[in-house]
Amino acid sequence: MFDLQDKLQQLVSNPNNEITFVSDNAARPGQYWTEDEAIRHYARNGIDGQRARAHKIAAKIREEFGDGALGWRAIHDRIKKIPYKGDAKELDEPYDYKNSDQPDDLKSYVHRLELVKQAVQSPDSATLTKRQANHAERVRNEFNDPHGLKVDLSAQYVVVHELSERELSGQPIDDIEDYFAYAPWLGDANTNLYRIAQQTGHIEYVSFHLIAPLIGSSEITLSQLLKTDYASLIGVHAALGLPYFISWRAEGRELHFLDRLTPELNEKVGSAKIGDWKKAVNWRAFLSEKWSGAEMREITVSADKKVEGDSDE
Repeated sequence: MFDLQDKLQQLVSNPNNEITFVSDNAARPGQYWTEDEAIRHYARNGIDGQRARAHKIAAKIREEFGDGALGWRAIHDRIKKIPYKGDAKELDEPYDYKNSDQPDDLKSYVHRLELVKQAVQSPDSATLTKRQANHAERVRNEFNDPHGLKVDLSAQYVVVHELSERELSGQPIDDIEDYFAYAPWLGDANTNLYRIAQQTGHIEYVSFHLIAPLIGSSEITLSQLLKTDYASLIGVHAALGLPYFISWRAEGRELHFLDRLTPELNEKVGSAKIGDWKKAVNWRAFLSEKWSGAEMREITVSADKKVEGDSDE
């Protein structure tokens, strides 16, 4: 049986394995691509962890887009209906499955996603938002795997979270639509077709920022990849059938990918064996460990902190 933890330990402890990989792609924005999308992003997420008003956003936009960028008055008009993630709005209030009018089969699926959220973050009472519950129906229909038997529910939760965040900040979801269309989670043939579509310029790879840790460079070392707290991120990438072993952020919005077929990487860790790496993530095991008091394998998120910071979504 694939013993992930033992394999990671053996690889990390071997000095010959200090290998540096460069991402296969040119850096591209991971959160937004235009001035308008940047404005929406800062309105939704704030700047430096704090709510950003129109004046502060305008200053930031000038830094990124030059003196011809929109002024604070125009920005004020554009952001007045965008809720800051720290504000309680109706759709961002906790979802209550007991009093939901959703169909029973969808209601039980959303409840399981709540268990996933509780498994990987604190407090134990963490719930989905009403907005996330709405997006859960689309995700359930696309994966057609409401119990996470083929695509672990922790991976499905990542997609629900991303759709919810994109809606809140008004960001496009073209990359997510392409991901659903190519359905790489169904097997190697779909994964390979999805890879070819990206390499030939027909699509952009999907961006799931919840599983893209902040590395600070376009390069990543094998020892960084094999950090214990990254194992779950790699496992989610595998569960989603993604052709890249891991995605990460360099600086700001730059998103990078490392293809799982990279020869030296595949030789060292068997990165092409998606089925093996799927075993690195198991929502049932996470929840059992948490409830039993065992040491918890928390997922590191894109802001280089634990998922515990995701209390607003």
